[in-house]
Order: sequence, then C-alpha cells, then structure tokens
Amino acid sequence: MIRVNFVMFFLYFKDVHKQYKVPFVVYADFKSILIPCIQENFSDNALYTQKTHEHQASGFCYIIVSDVEDFNTPPVVYRGENTVEKSFIMFVLEEKRISDYSKWKVNALVDVYVG
Repeated sequence: MIRVNFVMFFLYFKDVHKQYKVPFVVYADFKSILIPCIQENFSDNALYTQKTHEHQASGFCYIIVSDVEDFNTPPVVYRGENTVEKSFIMFVLEEKRISDYSKWKVNALVDVYVG
C-alpha cells in the first residue's frame, strides 16, 4: 500500500487595505459546440498534436455589475449565428455607454473643482 502525505494549501488575499475599487465589472461566458475535424492521415502515435475537433461558438451570456444602479443589467443571453461578431458588437455598445457616463462624471467633477 502506498501512502501519500499531502498538506492542503489555501490561497487567500490578506492585504484587504490594498484593494482597488472598480466601478464596473463585466462577467461573461461563451458556449461552443465541438465539431469533429475530418483528417485523412490520423495516427495514434504521431509526435505532434493532432486537431480532432473544432470549437464553434454557439452563444454567450454577460452581466454588468456596478455601484451605479443604472448600469446593473439583467443577464444578456444570445444564442445563434455569428456569435463572436454579435458579442463584439454588444461589448462595444456597453463600453460606449459606460465611457459616456464616465466622461460625464469626470467633466462634472472638473466643473466642481475648477468651478
């Protein structure tokens, strides 16, 4: 019988006072379908990695979490054709919305301090 002694290690953040507050967080997840690849010269003892399947993006979901109530969104879910392209379009629109708010906020602060 083989005995393995191991010690459990836990990774944790102990410098809480060094945290940096982030006003917006985007949580996103993509789903894909595995499509088998057609290979003519497939070998079990090849000396290189052989591609057997291709990931085809089939959908995504994202949610924005923020201290600013107007930016907390319900989950946005998309499933269909052109998933990657659609996700880029959605993320660019969200980025513009957040950027417009941030510019307004910075300009308002400058007006207050320079005023």
